[in-house]
Amino acid sequence: MRPILKIDVDKAQLYYDYERPDTLESRILDLCKENVEIKLALAELAEAQEKDNTDTHLALTEVAETQEKDITNMQMALAELVEMSEGGEM
Repeated sequence: MRPILKIDVDKAQLYYDYERPDTLESRILDLCKENVEIKLALAELAEAQEKDNTDTHLALTEVAETQEKDITNMQMALAELVEMSEGGEM
């Protein structure tokens, strides 16, 4: 442990706070913990991205189906107009 001189402004006092110096082992442990946290965050991001991709795919499928129905309805309406114009009902 190494002493670090600090100041308590509220009490107008100096005091020593003791900190453990970094060692190679402690730094490796910190990096391993950070690595695990990063891997978990990446997994969460990948999961969220997959969900977003699925939602986007579903939305695009819904839009395509709606457009297909609209095109079919338009074709039916045009066919009726052609029949009416050929039959002289206009």
